[in-house]
Amino acid sequence: MALTVTRIDVDTFGNRLARILSIAYDASYPSGGYAFGQVFTGMAKVFWADTAPLYDGAAQPAHVFIGVLDIANALLRVFGSPAAAAQSTPLLEVAAATSLSAYTSRLLVIGY
Repeated sequence: MALTVTRIDVDTFGNRLARILSIAYDASYPSGGYAFGQVFTGMAKVFWADTAPLYDGAAQPAHVFIGVLDIANALLRVFGSPAAAAQSTPLLEVAAATSLSAYTSRLLVIGY
């Protein structure tokens, strides 16, 4: 399976486009992250991106995941804290084949 990306909104800042995308994750996280290029953003060049934390709709989520767009490598990588980790534990990339199918997030992308 793959990501499901829906374009929510588009706006302009001078000669730059800003797009808000809704992302639904799949049942098997690929090693190193999801390929995430022009086909998703509709932009030839991305200058900046910011993601909201992944959310599963629970009132008290058991895990918190953060999506990070690796612009240089055109990858959407997902990081999270191990279960029952101390507050000082660094975020680690999600293991390959992890199911994120219960999660969605939003991504703001600026480019042209």
